[in-house]
Amino acid sequence: MARLWEGKHAGSFIVSEATSNSGTSFGRSRETVTIQASAGDMKVGQVVTDTGGVWTIYADGDAPAGILFDAVPDSTATQQAVLIARDAEVNASEIEWDSALTTAQVKTGVAELAKLGIIVREVV
Repeated sequence: MARLWEGKHAGSFIVSEATSNSGTSFGRSRETVTIQASAGDMKVGQVVTDTGGVWTIYADGDAPAGILFDAVPDSTATQQAVLIARDAEVNASEIEWDSALTTAQVKTGVAELAKLGIIVREVV
């Protein structure tokens, strides 16, 4: 019998996040952002950076500015996406980093996320 593997669900990497009392569907941790056209496929939990109001995959030399709530397929047009931007705890094993980053660069990214209040935890 063939095995079936289910992909990650939107927000599955979140351990906890700040809530909102404003009656909106989003918690205080989330923002809606614009993903750059032709930015490539982005996975649930992808660490991203802000390049002047348009978001791309975090790479060395950039400052990580959040984590994508859901996957964003590559497109020739800009797209809207939900981002964990602040005040959250996330599961380290479910965060997506650019494969070109070294271990030291990922550690720097984790420290930068902590400055935003996004704490990367080893969840067992």
